[in-house]
Amino acid sequence: MNYNHKIILLFILIVILVVTVGCIDRMEDVDVESTNIDEYEFEIYFNESLDSTHIKNTTSVYLSSNDTVKSVHMIRNTKRLEVVPMEQFIRSGETITNVVTLVEPVTKNEGTVEGIEILKEKIKKNDISDVEYNISKEVIRGREHIFIDFEEKVTGFVAYTLVNQGRQNYVHTVNTPSVVRIILPESYTTGNRVLGYPRPTYDSKYEDDKGRKVLTWYKIENNSDDFREIITIGFYEKSAPLILTYVSIMILMLSFAIITNYYKNKRKRNDLQDEIK
Repeated sequence: MNYNHKIILLFILIVILVVTVGCIDRMEDVDVESTNIDEYEFEIYFNESLDSTHIKNTTSVYLSSNDTVKSVHMIRNTKRLEVVPMEQFIRSGETITNVVTLVEPVTKNEGTVEGIEILKEKIKKNDISDVEYNISKEVIRGREHIFIDFEEKVTGFVAYTLVNQGRQNYVHTVNTPSVVRIILPESYTTGNRVLGYPRPTYDSKYEDDKGRKVLTWYKIENNSDDFREIITIGFYEKSAPLILTYVSIMILMLSFAIITNYYKNKRKRNDLQDEIK
């Protein structure tokens, strides 16, 4: 076996080792404290075209200008919530923080529109009993999966904050068919093919009373046993396209000046060579 064959074989062994390690499932409990309920917005999203009497499982993702992402799940008849954060090359500390659960057993709240509105009033009055839950994480195929497990099926709200999720580019993994709402920070937008745009295309878009762009995907359906839907979105400040235009114009003007000067000097050199001859 010559030297080149040894290098190729070593490379293949390294790849196999990395893939194998990434596929090992390691389940471990996560200790996360609930600190501040006021950080979250508990909105009731209801679309009569989807269901005229009951709520749909809905994830509202609140993006920020830094690397933190706040998520609020409105869930119905759910016992396990799975969260898949964005991939991180360098991990430092826990990815999930400030978990808040405001839920009731399905036996008390079946997830009707009236039931979720009553629950929200209880939240305002701080008149809601605790339901036991456990948080664990597992590495599956190199990706961190976080599980929030309740002792029984529940209806209500679950909120948490993810850290180190990147800036102005976000990837959301949908694990079960649900409505997904992504709320951009104030003064931010999306849709520019250069600066960032959402994929797949959203089903609706509007601006809320705080001036934030809200994009909604509600046609997410389960078409396979191992359901995964990836939503990616690049977002930027509203002034960014104008700044990009100005910078592009300046670059074009500078390029034109450099090219013009080049041909001008070339013509001078040619004239000087002609005089010498």
